[in-house]
Amino acid sequence: EGFVVDWYPVHNRRRMTELKHMWGRWGLVFDLSFAQPIHHLRHYFGSRVAFVFAWTGFYAKALTALLLPALVCLGFMIGTWALDYHKNLTLEILQLGFAAVIIVWARMAYLRWAQECKYFCTAWNLTDSVPPTRPGYRGELVVSELNANDTELRG
Repeated sequence: EGFVVDWYPVHNRRRMTELKHMWGRWGLVFDLSFAQPIHHLRHYFGSRVAFVFAWTGFYAKALTALLLPALVCLGFMIGTWALDYHKNLTLEILQLGFAAVIIVWARMAYLRWAQECKYFCTAWNLTDSVPPTRPGYRGELVVSELNANDTELRG
């Protein structure tokens, strides 16, 4: 007694082969759709691991949206340095503009991720297990003023 401290289940070879065929091939390295078999991952590894992979794939897609503004800023920076034309002022304006782009991008990415989380929670029946933001808060459940499809607590 006392020899077994913990145990882990063995992988299912057939399911691992299916996941490898859908998701673990070298041919998918250059696939920019970032499609992942999230539902299959959830059924095999559980919802917590599936959410990690969903977040990673989402973040990779969201970062590609910053590629074009970053390249435009880089082009202006190289042009400014080559022409030696008001370097400091131009760089400050570019930094301020790119900071504004990142702020807008972050808000849009946050809102999109919130939608995706809600989708997965609904699809996987996890709505009851998601804790409220403030568990001690008590209020009346009413329709949101911002989104008629959503409800919120008001005290």
